[in-house]
Amino acid sequence: MEDLTSAVFLQAWRRRAEVVIDRDSSLPWLLGVARRLMETGLINAGFTAPPRRILAAAHVGAVTIRVPAPGPYRVTASAQIGSVTVTVPRSPRAGHVIQARTGTGTITIADS
Repeated sequence: MEDLTSAVFLQAWRRRAEVVIDRDSSLPWLLGVARRLMETGLINAGFTAPPRRILAAAHVGAVTIRVPAPGPYRVTASAQIGSVTVTVPRSPRAGHVIQARTGTGTITIADS
């Protein structure tokens, strides 16, 4: 997530003349930038503690999620065009949920 945050703020800095302030906040504009980056780019998220829920979606691009062992995780992953590789322990009853999808690209869900 740090990669996405830094990418959003880099875009904000580069396009600062275009930033739209709505009700004294640039948050809606920043969230729009984040959404567009996630929809058309590479998602690479790593976690040091098991997250309760992860949802990662890209229209075009690879999705890579790294989570701590040992798991298990309840995983749902789909790529319309591309491959899906899941190497973490899985269980349909697991309390930690990972959902990942991409239109065109690869999905990798692995231990960190």
